[in-house]
Amino acid sequence: MKKIIKIILCAIAGLILLLVTGLGIALLVIDPNDYREEISLAVRKATGRQLSLNGPIGLKILPRLAVSARDVSLAQAEGFGTAPLLRLDEIDLRMAILPLFTGSVQVDAIILNGLALDMLTSKQGKNNWEIPGEGKAAPAAPEAEAAPQDAEAARKQLDALLNSRISEIRLENCVLSYKNDKTGQHYILRLKQLLLDEVGMNRDIALSLNVEAEERKAGLKGSLSLAGALKYMLKEQEASWNLNTLKAGADLPPLEGTQQINGNISGRFNLNAMEGGVKAQLKHQEAELALDMLAALKDGLKAEGNLALNSRPLGIMRILKIPSPPADNPALRTLEGKLGFKFAENLLTVPAAEFKLGGEIMTARLTGLKALLDDSGKAALPVRQAEGAFSLAGNPRPYLQLAGVELRDQSGKAFSLLESGLKFSLRGSSIALSAVHAKLDGEVLDFAMPKLSAELNLRAGAALPLSVLESSFSIKAKPRILLDNLGALPATADAAALRDFSLASGLHFNNYELKLPNLSGALDQTSLKGSLEAKLPGAKSLPKDTLASVKSVLQLGILDADRYMPPADKSAPAARGKEAPAASKGATQSKGPLQGSPMEKLLADITLDMRKLTVQKVPLENISLRATLEKGVLRLSKAKLNVFGGEISSSATAALAQPRPHVSFALTGSKLDINKALLTLADEKRLSGLAGLNLNMRFSGLDVDSILSSLDGTGDLAVKNGALGGLDLIPAGAPANIARFREPGGYKFNDFGGSFKAAGGKLINDHLELKGGNVALSGSGSVAMLSREIDYKGVLTGKGIDGLPLTITGPLNSPRVSLDQEALVKMATQKAAEKALQELQKKTKLPGAGGKAEAEKALKNEAKDRLNKEAQRGLDRLFKR
Repeated sequence: MKKIIKIILCAIAGLILLLVTGLGIALLVIDPNDYREEISLAVRKATGRQLSLNGPIGLKILPRLAVSARDVSLAQAEGFGTAPLLRLDEIDLRMAILPLFTGSVQVDAIILNGLALDMLTSKQGKNNWEIPGEGKAAPAAPEAEAAPQDAEAARKQLDALLNSRISEIRLENCVLSYKNDKTGQHYILRLKQLLLDEVGMNRDIALSLNVEAEERKAGLKGSLSLAGALKYMLKEQEASWNLNTLKAGADLPPLEGTQQINGNISGRFNLNAMEGGVKAQLKHQEAELALDMLAALKDGLKAEGNLALNSRPLGIMRILKIPSPPADNPALRTLEGKLGFKFAENLLTVPAAEFKLGGEIMTARLTGLKALLDDSGKAALPVRQAEGAFSLAGNPRPYLQLAGVELRDQSGKAFSLLESGLKFSLRGSSIALSAVHAKLDGEVLDFAMPKLSAELNLRAGAALPLSVLESSFSIKAKPRILLDNLGALPATADAAALRDFSLASGLHFNNYELKLPNLSGALDQTSLKGSLEAKLPGAKSLPKDTLASVKSVLQLGILDADRYMPPADKSAPAARGKEAPAASKGATQSKGPLQGSPMEKLLADITLDMRKLTVQKVPLENISLRATLEKGVLRLSKAKLNVFGGEISSSATAALAQPRPHVSFALTGSKLDINKALLTLADEKRLSGLAGLNLNMRFSGLDVDSILSSLDGTGDLAVKNGALGGLDLIPAGAPANIARFREPGGYKFNDFGGSFKAAGGKLINDHLELKGGNVALSGSGSVAMLSREIDYKGVLTGKGIDGLPLTITGPLNSPRVSLDQEALVKMATQKAAEKALQELQKKTKLPGAGGKAEAEKALKNEAKDRLNKEAQRGLDRLFKR
């Protein structure tokens, strides 16, 4: 920037030289236009650029001496096109006449109109304002050389100029443009007018400024107008100024109207020591800013000072057209801030800074900040190194309400105190955080990261700002209090559930990969250990069309899930399974839980070991399983657990991303205490013994009706050494010789079971057997799963019971047992017929072939009569009539 200022000063100095030369020539009655080449040559020697004086050079002597030039331009640097670097439509210089005869120049007015400066940076990083030879003069033509200037005379002329009075300095219609082809940025500053009246030492100088600014890449536009009075003094090379009665107006597209700023800016500067100070008091309708700063320019910039801010965020949000919260929320009523700072050799130091929101509601502090700035222009961050500490403390309730969180505890006892802090350091692209902690209401939430280090990814277009992160963390919380005050506490059967939670682990992030290698924690009395690895979006090793990949190994202790379930409805019947559900009119269409969700593209592999899990009073122990998820398909393998004294192993596949999810599973159980199972699941004592179970089933849909109506597959059940209870196999009204086998406590058996299949909403059993004890039962039938209706036919046998046919029908929880009359008559008739035929065959000898037809006819008639009689006697014997 120093170089471009030098160019402008050299160009203007050349023009002033032109005008002064023109003045001397005019006094000798010589045309100033004859000296264009000499003036251009002087500028070329200083800048290496060609100065073109395309318009006429004007000269007036009365009433004041006035020299002017029109259509002036300074050539562009090589490689940046043909358009000039600087263009000037008009420059006027007006001076007093009499001082010229004493060798003194007293400027009365300086007017620049139509200045256009186009600064460019190429894609290769070269600037068009750079002077060849790092500012050294370019080789000049050998025709002429400028005579050396007397330094003492120049100093006297400068003193005389500064101590003189200039009635007007005016710049109009000036445009400064900067375009960076490397970054695409394009800044344009349009100076409509800059006016200074009565410029001189120890004078009140009227100041007026009207300017517009634009950044084309971001599409930003704005304007600024400023009016005030400037007082400037120079004594013994020390300059001081006081810009009072300051009035400024800013107008930006996002803002509401033109914003007025009033205030005062004063300062001093010693030209010999190159040091000074600035004081500023600026006021806006919604903010006040105070700055008190000392600065020095010798051997680089050095500065030290204090900054104070007092504002009303709600008003600023209104001006910026940001949706603001209700005005009665105190969180953003005020923002107060103050900080001290030092700057030297690119090192910024902030010993202390404090900001308060809403008075004392929330306080933020920054202490011990040291930041080494990077002014190379090549660094992605303007800071190369930094370190410091930050803390935040106060009442978070109003800010939670700003976020739309309505707290249940209106008394303010909870969520009333937040304490947090961290220490940080930055070295290049590495950032380290230590002593990171946050506490909410003491023990309600306690988060800590004792140490964190990270590498920043500052490449353009980087998907994530972090490339490497190493840390550990710990969380302790009271979930019940947190959820209760958020109004999100679920009703639980155990009022002490969700009381304590803790989680801790190491943390590693590298190349879009997240690792928690040593997870440990607890929820109430349930412990957790394990690890987790995740490959995040953008990782090269992720399969195509996969959002993320998760792999985890978890070990859990004892978990009573019933504690966290809703409490039992006391108005509902206490007994379970006493009433059959109403028959469904048809299976409903279920939507896959992963259908259309990001989880459909998740790849997961989870291994779980758990000591004990209680669900619906079912105690599941020694659980081990592996679950994988790929393309919306969940697969369960190697699943084993102990329940009801036995063991179950299972595998399953569930397509959860389909409109109607399909599930298939295989299950094997051994040595299951069937009595415990029925008591726990259905509160019934219908069957006892040790059971073996095999299932191979499939279904579609996830609601109960869909599952029961679409269940399809096969299975078998085998129960050893038990009893069948709750079902009287002897029908009412049975004769004494059969009724004596009734066993009120249950029918004991050695073996009970059979195979079955599921189809069309029914469980179908082709062969059921009960063996051992006083009676045996065999039969077949079905159970309608939706209506829970049983339809069974069987045959009861035992000592003295020669195959008693039975029907078992009605609701599954209270079936009816009755004699199968049709089967009973058929069975008795068949036995009687067989006996009658055997006796007739013994008594009757069939004749030869000629009389065979008549003999058979006679035999049939006789057998028919005897069949009816034997059938009747068989029934009488069966029921001892």
